[in-house]
Amino acid sequence: MNTLLKKITSISLISQYMGLPKQVYLLTISRLICATGYFVYPFVTLYLSTAEGYGESTIGWFTFMFSMICLPSSVIAGKLADKFSRKRTYLIYMLLTDLFFIITGIMTHQPALIVFLTIAYFFDYSCAPLLNSMIMDVTTPENRQESYSLSTLSLNVGFAISPMIVSLFFNDHPHWIFYGHALANIIAVIMLFFFLKDTTADRNAQIAAEKALLEAEAKAKGESTAKEESFFHALKRTPLIAFFAVASALLTFVYALYMYMIPLHMKDLFGPEIGTTYYSSLVSVNGLAIIFLTPFLVLFTKKNSPVLNMALTALVYLIGFGSYAFLKNPIIFVVMAAVWSCGESMYFANVSTYVANNAPASHRARFQSFIEIVTKVGSAVGPMSMGAFLLTHTFAQAWLVVIAICTIAVLFFLSLYVWEKKRNAKKAH
Repeated sequence: MNTLLKKITSISLISQYMGLPKQVYLLTISRLICATGYFVYPFVTLYLSTAEGYGESTIGWFTFMFSMICLPSSVIAGKLADKFSRKRTYLIYMLLTDLFFIITGIMTHQPALIVFLTIAYFFDYSCAPLLNSMIMDVTTPENRQESYSLSTLSLNVGFAISPMIVSLFFNDHPHWIFYGHALANIIAVIMLFFFLKDTTADRNAQIAAEKALLEAEAKAKGESTAKEESFFHALKRTPLIAFFAVASALLTFVYALYMYMIPLHMKDLFGPEIGTTYYSSLVSVNGLAIIFLTPFLVLFTKKNSPVLNMALTALVYLIGFGSYAFLKNPIIFVVMAAVWSCGESMYFANVSTYVANNAPASHRARFQSFIEIVTKVGSAVGPMSMGAFLLTHTFAQAWLVVIAICTIAVLFFLSLYVWEKKRNAKKAH
């Protein structure tokens, strides 16, 4: 048994991350550095509540605004990244994010803080899809899930460290969440500027191969080929991506409550100071769970269809987040984070993999931005709608709504899985 366990650990869990493209490792290290300074997102709700004195409903509307601002940002970034250098676009967006986070820190306790924080979100929300697009360019369907899971793994290693750092200064110097976030990003930008190879050549090679295939298919059918396919025409050819995006938005609706409803619920149950302490522990458990469980999850689910894995994600969210409707013990409250963290790991390993495997190479950044836009709508509507719901209902009742949404998501993804199998069967014949 020990020999078998050692074999699995040494060969499968670790070797699945060996031999990936060099660019994937560089982007993974960059994400680790950024995540170590990932102070704003998990603590902005507590900051606005405790340091700025905003109420739950107001914070919900702010969260909605922060999420909705990604819509124009993602469209612009996706278009730029498909037309020009993804690396250059990514670095520019990162630097602009850092600039406005620094200004936000300076504007602490002033009304203008919300304005500059919103602008920072505008640029920052597009950084993840741009980074994912670069990973798409240098990977193949055979190694994409491992590449994305490694990237997610590094994100959560840093994410497990960041709350420990925040706990050292948050009560006395809460505005440093903005400075620290910007500082970590700047370090990552410097590293990528000097060491990351531009992925334009890889992208162009894949575009040329796809174009030749489309031209051959069109010629066989006696059809003419357009010089450049529009995004909407490409989306029409791949309708499952649109339905996949809508189903994914249900999951981001639920996941957004991690940084909105959970800290407020813990503050309500255990008080501001103790609630903040337990929430910091919960954030660390989230990161540590993903660090240690992601390799196992990838190993045992990578042969599944990404759509089936997303159905499993919804089921795990139902169990993990849904349990908060019944829990009042702070320890169990924190421990349950390990459960829904498994869903988070599967979500990030599969959502970009699905897009990369199904989107045309010439439009990948735009499809990635499309997914980001639709799922960010879910993230935006989650806190806003639940904030309004909490004005007249309890937190326990709000979590029951979450259970219902997760159930719908499970059924949605299972339906897509059946649809996908039928489509693939038709193609095979």
